[in-house]
Amino acid sequence: MTEVAQLTDAARDFAVQWKQGTLNLRECLHLPQWVEIIPLAAAHLSREDDERSCDRFVQEIINANSAYEDLLHRDLLMASCCVGRGAVVSKDLENAICSSLDNAFSPSVAPLNDAIAEALASLSASRGQSAILEIAKQKSRNRSPQMRLAAASVLGRLAERSEAMEDAIEGLAGLLRDEDERVRAQAARWLGGIGERAGTAEIIAALRELLLDPDNCVWCAAGYTLGSLGERAATPEIVDWLIGLLHDADRHMLHVVGWTFGCMGGQRARTPGVLDALQRLVRDNEPRIRAEAAEVLGSMAATAQATELQEVLMWLQDLLSDSEAQVRAAAARALGSSGDVTPTPKVVALLVEALRDTDSDLRSAGSWALGRMGERAATSEVLGGLVVLLRWGRWEKGRQHPKWLGDWCSCLAVVMDISGVRQPAH
Repeated sequence: MTEVAQLTDAARDFAVQWKQGTLNLRECLHLPQWVEIIPLAAAHLSREDDERSCDRFVQEIINANSAYEDLLHRDLLMASCCVGRGAVVSKDLENAICSSLDNAFSPSVAPLNDAIAEALASLSASRGQSAILEIAKQKSRNRSPQMRLAAASVLGRLAERSEAMEDAIEGLAGLLRDEDERVRAQAARWLGGIGERAGTAEIIAALRELLLDPDNCVWCAAGYTLGSLGERAATPEIVDWLIGLLHDADRHMLHVVGWTFGCMGGQRARTPGVLDALQRLVRDNEPRIRAEAAEVLGSMAATAQATELQEVLMWLQDLLSDSEAQVRAAAARALGSSGDVTPTPKVVALLVEALRDTDSDLRSAGSWALGRMGERAATSEVLGGLVVLLRWGRWEKGRQHPKWLGDWCSCLAVVMDISGVRQPAH
């Protein structure tokens, strides 16, 4: 019997015992073994019996008065879960649940607000998108930043449901200009999760302004969201601003900008100014900056045009010979994540050499990159070298040195990835 069938049978038995009065629903609420069963039992009652049975079941959950209900609202959330997952109740009860959820939002407890936002979004299928949108819009005008954060959560979850996407995106676009930096960042993150469908001219313009925001969380969220919008966000103004950010020495900023360029794709994000800025970073005196430049190049290589790809790969190949292990490791990871790129013999040789390095991060990065390259790196030299490395060990007083165990496991995974193409000679 499948897991779904077992849950269905358990829910049916639960509903039958409740109707017969042999089961105390209040005692079962919120116990881990019943969390999945109770909403299914409510749905079963609405299918097999009249509406009044399901109403009584859900109303009994609301009236359970569990411990700390006035703070945690667990009974209310369970009732809304039942309705959101298919239980059909009267309109009066559904309206009461929705109203109670609206009033349960907390001015200080963010996790509770997220749970309520998820509950309201799940009710939108039965109650209607417009009613839930109206609640979110009212919250977006509230004086409390926590309430406006809750509005962003409701709108973001509604936007994931195609029926209400346009209205929800419009509401999130308004929150991008909120006076509170947390609300601006939250709205940007939800829009980033929607992706290219949120790439309207208004939103791109607002995100461009957020790149100037003094709060790190806000401009980071804006950068990630611009990357999620794809090529349509690669306007000349935004590309020029991102090029300026490439000159900043902040590690997190470089990571965000690199990810943004890599996801944007398209020719407009591959201007000579971008490559010139990256070339200066590759030659920077500080190893940390060179390592970040390698990660930026890796994110761009997967979508680079053929002419630019060769230049990018040459820079990464040079970074594989860098004097600093952290830079070589970053270059190895970048090559491994650069898509279906055929590695040159020199790149393969340098990655095999990395497997024998004393730096554990570099060894792991080298083995991972070779595994990602798969058949393209499956030369007899690579496979032979990996097999030799698997047999190689360092011993201290008759015991295996623990720091090498992880590298051997990584190498074994690489051999399994690529030995299906060629078997190494024994």
